Amino acid sequence: MSRSDSAAGPLSDRRILLPRVKPGDAIAAALAAAGAQVECVGVTRAVPGPTGPRERAAATLAAGEYAWMVLTSSRTLEFFNLSA
Repeated sequence: MSRSDSAAGPLSDRRILLPRVKPGDAIAAALAAAGAQVECVGVTRAVPGPTGPRERAAATLAAGEYAWMVLTSSRTLEFFNLSA
């Protein structure tokens, strides 16, 4: 995402690296609205681990054996099948 030619603001003439690529990124849009030239670059990637531990955890959760479940990020949901 890059700023429009008419954008001016507190971040005018600033180039900011946002180390993620996210469609409709509100942070990138806000930076651009403040006049920044925003470069969105994916520097990490999510890779699922082995399915066995996730499947066992999902089965244990479905059996009601957990009082709480804490997910550390929204990406976790992409790899955790709660329908098991």
